Amino acid sequence: LEPGTPPWLLHFYMLSLGGAFMYLLMSVWLAMHAGIVAQCASVRMLTQFVRLPVPKWEDFESARTYAQHFESLRFEDMLRVPFTGSLASGQPAAYGTVPKPCVGPGYAEWNQDPAAGTQCGPEGT
Repeated sequence: LEPGTPPWLLHFYMLSLGGAFMYLLMSVWLAMHAGIVAQCASVRMLTQFVRLPVPKWEDFESARTYAQHFESLRFEDMLRVPFTGSLASGQPAAYGTVPKPCVGPGYAEWNQDPAAGTQCGPEGT
């Protein structure tokens, strides 16, 4: 401002300059606060509302394979490259499906007769 400016205009100038700086400080403070609140809401949503399901013991059992199943494969199927061939294209495997594991008293006993289906133990449970 030029010298000789009236003091009341200088006061208004300083008041508007101070208001602009206060607006700048409050906007930075509120932006930081909003960022913290958004991060807290994101963590809360991911841990409490959209939690991934914890697999049960049955899920682990259904995903696992047994050495007896591998030993019953043909020699060509034992030496195949994983994730290629008929399994990768969505076609069923040539050697059938993985048998369901036995649970109960006859856990180690298997009956893999394709005509009868997979049965576990002498009781068929």
